[in-house]
Amino acid sequence: MYNSPKVDAKFDANKDIKLWQYLFVFKREGNMVLLAKGNKVSASSISEDILGWSDETKQLHIWDNAVCLRINFENDAIQERKDKKIDVQFFRDVNEARNFRDKGVGSSLPFYYDDPTNDEKQTIPIY
Repeated sequence: MYNSPKVDAKFDANKDIKLWQYLFVFKREGNMVLLAKGNKVSASSISEDILGWSDETKQLHIWDNAVCLRINFENDAIQERKDKKIDVQFFRDVNEARNFRDKGVGSSLPFYYDDPTNDEKQTIPIY
């Protein structure tokens, strides 16, 4: 992470991005993106809300939405998965998901999912 869109050690922001951390892009300059923790930034907490600049081609995977990353934990959805014996699965990209859906070929990323009502048992996908 950098304090400037220029990749230079003197602009190092001393901040890191964690795996599976959802961030918001506020600005683009070439391959560099300005990232924030939320979709809104408060003037009183701008130094905490804005993380800095990062190269989107080397360190990030930019999604235009988060719909495909979220599991539906509504009671009806949970019951439907139980009734149809559907396991929650994650894939690296849309082509892997389509191959799995259409041909039953491929494998999903490891994901451990027991009880969606128990926060301690929920885990994220693991590479």
